[in-house]
Amino acid sequence: MPEPVVHSAQVVLAGAAPGERVQDAFLALGFTVGPCVGRSFSIAADAARFRAVFGVSLVTRGDGGVAVNGAPPAESGLPLHGLPGSLQRSVATVLFSEPPTFGPGAP
Repeated sequence: MPEPVVHSAQVVLAGAAPGERVQDAFLALGFTVGPCVGRSFSIAADAARFRAVFGVSLVTRGDGGVAVNGAPPAESGLPLHGLPGSLQRSVATVLFSEPPTFGPGAP
């Protein structure tokens, strides 16, 4: 059986939210969590975990980027309504980074 594809997203903290507490909350939700740099950190998991927590299905675009299935092309943020209330207030946005447009493999 093939390994599930792992997706990663960037969590941007809201206001003065304590990064460590928000990171711990995403760990408890089943994500792998990267270090907090400035006011953001990365989370990673398979599509099933993102669907369970954020209530959306993900698609891999032709350029290698990840998007929410059915969302407008310019919209890169995930809906936060599936997060616990205290976590919703601590997160400004969760988004997928665009793939690089330069270097090896770039279009």
